[in-house]
Amino acid sequence: MRSWVSICMALWLCGAATAASQTVTMNDTAVDQARVITLGADLDPEQRVAMLRVFGYTAAEATEAGISILTITNEEERALLGSELPESSIGSYAISSAYVEQLSPGGGISIERYNITYITDLMYANALVTAGVRDARVMVAAPIAVSGTAALTGILKAFEKAMGAELTPGAKQTAGQELVATSRLADELGDKDKAAQLFARVKEQVTDKQPSSPTGVRDIVVQVAGDLNVRLSDEQTDQIADVAVKVKALGVRAQDLREQIRNIGEEIKNLEPEKETRNLLQRIIDFIARIISQFISTIASLVAS
Repeated sequence: MRSWVSICMALWLCGAATAASQTVTMNDTAVDQARVITLGADLDPEQRVAMLRVFGYTAAEATEAGISILTITNEEERALLGSELPESSIGSYAISSAYVEQLSPGGGISIERYNITYITDLMYANALVTAGVRDARVMVAAPIAVSGTAALTGILKAFEKAMGAELTPGAKQTAGQELVATSRLADELGDKDKAAQLFARVKEQVTDKQPSSPTGVRDIVVQVAGDLNVRLSDEQTDQIADVAVKVKALGVRAQDLREQIRNIGEEIKNLEPEKETRNLLQRIIDFIARIISQFISTIASLVAS
């Protein structure tokens, strides 16, 4: 009996390994659909060259490769974030730049940052999914250290060019509100990763459970904060719930929230590790139980005959 179980288990593991290798191969060979660079309008010539080098190109090489190079202005940044950010934060110059590469379906969102001192990978990814961005490699850079909030404008402009269509204005505004609210909460908590995790989990649960009222959304915020051992004030709770209500109204799917940010790494690995581990162990136990049951049934049939 042990030998039969061992053989069957080995066959199952081989199949699982084959499936995993096929998934990796498919992702590795994904075909790029479009690449776009946005450069801050107030970069000087040397800074423009430096930003392009960060993205891996000279101006001539980018043109030869068919990469569109756009300019992002402070006025555009203000149009998206002006109502959310104080004057001192948004400034009067546009120097943040971005590179966006549209990937094949299933590629998810990945983030790389250079001289971005405050906004984290997960903060960007959360906001981008809310805005409607899917399957994209994103690089965000600045010639000097900046917080990175205003860079969202350039990322969205680049993605729209790569996609060949505009994102919904309401989705972009909600994404901007979310990014600012997350960074503000991170400052108040003194923990950027915890703030980003809190928004990610609240959005996932709200879009999954679809509460019928703002009160139901607020209850989810309170529950998630408790799960993460985060103490929120009433004002903080209301701000998070307000963003979550708007995300729900946009029709964002919980599946997209999970799948698109899966590449972000350490910041999201600990969202629900215990549940994932239990589910894996339970699947293995159930599989072994089925094999044993089938084996016993086969032996019983042979004995009866």
